[in-house]
Amino acid sequence: MTLLPEKDRIRIWNTLFRQARSEACNLAKATGKTPKISSFHPRFLLSEEEQSRLLLLAYCTLAIEARVNHLIDELVEKGRLDEREAVSVQRLSADAKWFLLPKIAGAKKRLRWDSSPHQAIAEICAHRNVLFHVNFRRLKDGLPNAGKMLALFRDFVVAMEDMNVLLRRVRRRRNRVLDIGSFS
Repeated sequence: MTLLPEKDRIRIWNTLFRQARSEACNLAKATGKTPKISSFHPRFLLSEEEQSRLLLLAYCTLAIEARVNHLIDELVEKGRLDEREAVSVQRLSADAKWFLLPKIAGAKKRLRWDSSPHQAIAEICAHRNVLFHVNFRRLKDGLPNAGKMLALFRDFVVAMEDMNVLLRRVRRRRNRVLDIGSFS
């Protein structure tokens, strides 16, 4: 096993810790509390771009998981799944749930994990374990660049809207939703 140099590990750790502290400060302020230390500036951090890429990947991973679990809960509400079945399905990986969902919902069309836009779901989920188990080497060497991260986000939004059409939640893709993932 090749370890990432200590300085790089510290940059990743400090960045994640600083972001967690920032959210803790936001929560404290929202509840009327004041942080004892007004600012926190660790010496070694990821660059702003690296931090944005890392956090975007984290939030996309969580958003995919939340979205697919929400859609599974809707199937329970509609009587397409019982609660026991839903719990079983929700224990699967996020990408497995995403790609099984149309079949579970009774849709005829199947999603392709190897083509856009749903390929983005598979790619984002492939980074999940590296991210949440903080594999420093693979995070440093395998974190998609900014252009790729923005493309993954765009395709995630398109895939989400495509899933809405496939599950007959809407009749066609809505531009106002697709625009959420577009940057000029």
